Amino acid sequence: MDKEILFAFIRTLIALPLVLLLAYLVIRYGLARRGPVQANGTGRRMRVIEQLPLGSKGVLNLVEVGGKYYLLAQSENGFTLVKEFDTLPDEIDDKGLNSSLPEFCQVLQGKLKQYASRKHKDKTEGDSGCEN
Repeated sequence: MDKEILFAFIRTLIALPLVLLLAYLVIRYGLARRGPVQANGTGRRMRVIEQLPLGSKGVLNLVEVGGKYYLLAQSENGFTLVKEFDTLPDEIDDKGLNSSLPEFCQVLQGKLKQYASRKHKDKTEGDSGCEN
């Protein structure tokens, strides 16, 4: 029984580095095809402007073909044309959504205060009308 455990431990010590090496090679070289596509030669007719992952199985691609720009959604089932542009869309600033977040919070806080004061007013009016 002790020899079986010892052999299982030795097999684990040998197999673990092999599995780790294989995982490294797959991540390093097997997933490299997810990067930008490069055309061979000098005559390029299309290019990928930008890619945005949408979870583990979806990608949003902005592609230029013949002077027009296409927004494509890629999933397991294939590609879907989302929108066609004549010119390149404007860039999004580095702040993104966070730049308008404080303003949104102030508006939301004001709406919540209005709602709370209205509820408080309704409650106090209802209480005063019930008491004699």
